[in-house]
Amino acid sequence: MIFVNYLNILNVNFKLELTILFVIIILIILAIVCLENLFNKKSKQKPNNKYSFGYSRYKLIGKFFTSILLLITSGIIIYFAINRIKNPLNINYDGMIIFSIFGILLNAYVAYKLKNDKENNYNTMIDVYGWLIVLISSILIKLFKIFIIDPVVAIIMALYMLYQTYKYLNKIFNAIMEKVPAALNIDKIQNDIIINNSNIKEIDNLNIWSIDNKNIYFTGHIILNENLDYKKIIELKNNIKKYLNEQNINHITLEFINKDEIKCKTK
Repeated sequence: MIFVNYLNILNVNFKLELTILFVIIILIILAIVCLENLFNKKSKQKPNNKYSFGYSRYKLIGKFFTSILLLITSGIIIYFAINRIKNPLNINYDGMIIFSIFGILLNAYVAYKLKNDKENNYNTMIDVYGWLIVLISSILIKLFKIFIIDPVVAIIMALYMLYQTYKYLNKIFNAIMEKVPAALNIDKIQNDIIINNSNIKEIDNLNIWSIDNKNIYFTGHIILNENLDYKKIIELKNNIKKYLNEQNINHITLEFINKDEIKCKTK
C-alpha cells in the first residue's frame, strides 16, 4: 500500500530529493515486512512456565510498530503531495501504467494464495484496489493531461491509510485494556446462560476479554439454586461451554457454587 502511494509522488522522476525519498520509503517497506514477519513468528510460540498465556501479544506489538511507521509514511506522502500541487511536475504516466498492471497482477495472486487467511487476504485486496486507483488515475492523466490528479490521489490514499492505521491502533488499545470484544454483549450472554439452564441462580464475577483480538477468554462463578451432584454439574458445564463456543469464546474457566456453599459463606 505504501509503495502504491509513493509511486504517485515519485512517478519515476529522477530529481535528487525524490530519489532519496524513494530510498527511504523502500527502507520503510522492508522494515515493516521484517517486523511483521519477526513478531508473527514469535507470536506462534507455545506457552511455557514464564509466559503461560503464550506469545500471541507479540503480533499486537508488531502491528503497533508497523502502525507507527505507517503514520510517519502517511505524513510524508501528504507533505510531498502538497508540494506537488504547489509545484506540478511532468509525470511518466506510461511507467505508472506498467507498474500499476504489474502491482495488480502480483497482489491479486498473493490474495488468491491467502484466500483462507481472512485478515491478510483483506489487506492484500486493499493493495489491489490501491494499484487499480493508480492505474485509473494514470490513464486519466495520459488522456487529459490533468497532472494535479496525481498528488490529489496520493493525498486521498494517504488519508485512507491514516484511517486504517487508526483502526489498527484502536484494536491494539482495546486488547491491552482487555476490553470485552465488540461482537459480544456481556449482559446478553449472562442472561442467555441463566434462561437456558434452570439450575443457575446467577453468574458472579463474570469476565470476558481478549489479549490479542483473536483468543477470547471467559471466567465466571456459576451460582446454583440447588445442590447438584457431580454428573449433573458436568452436564451443565458442557451445556454452558457449548453455548460459549458458539459465541467464538474458546478459553473458558467456570467455578460452580452449590446452594449449601452459599449458606456456608453467609454464616
